[in-house]
Amino acid sequence: MFFVALPTRAGGLLAVAVLEVSYCLDCADGMLARYKKLASKAGHAFDFFTDELKAVLLAGALAVRTWRAGGYGFDARLWGVGTLRFLLAGIAGVMVVASAISLTNFVRSPISAGARPRWRRITKTVQHKKSVGMLVTTFLRFLNHYPSHLWIWALAGRLDAYMWVWFGLNALYLVRGWLGLVVRFGRR
Repeated sequence: MFFVALPTRAGGLLAVAVLEVSYCLDCADGMLARYKKLASKAGHAFDFFTDELKAVLLAGALAVRTWRAGGYGFDARLWGVGTLRFLLAGIAGVMVVASAISLTNFVRSPISAGARPRWRRITKTVQHKKSVGMLVTTFLRFLNHYPSHLWIWALAGRLDAYMWVWFGLNALYLVRGWLGLVVRFGRR
């Protein structure tokens, strides 16, 4: 709400602060439910649902904010206040983020994975060589992770840039995920 209602730098910082508090409470509620022995599968599913809903709402809120405040477009040119392209990008961004969430849910579901639920699987540690690709991936995940690093973008007054980075990285994730599904299900 604050992202849209207060499209200033101070409003962005306030919005990020509220989102951070929400994130902290979201982390604590599951622990509290387990401590009080109130945890349930439905509660766990609802927690994931609200996390996903926050991500989709954030995508829309960032687009409306940039439409109201102006900022840099995907072409690195300054777009003015009320530029319709921000709203069109927001529609596309909401679609990308929602699709990426749906893809993640599909890939992680035990039925599509063809495996037992995660809590019963035996995992083994894999040693990875440090490579340039791994460092790039780590950096991109750092840029993309909200709300943990969103405050950096808000402090810099560049929530418009964050929106493009976030939408773009979600789009790359979506392309990579679909390619993986095509390879996996395209086999005979």
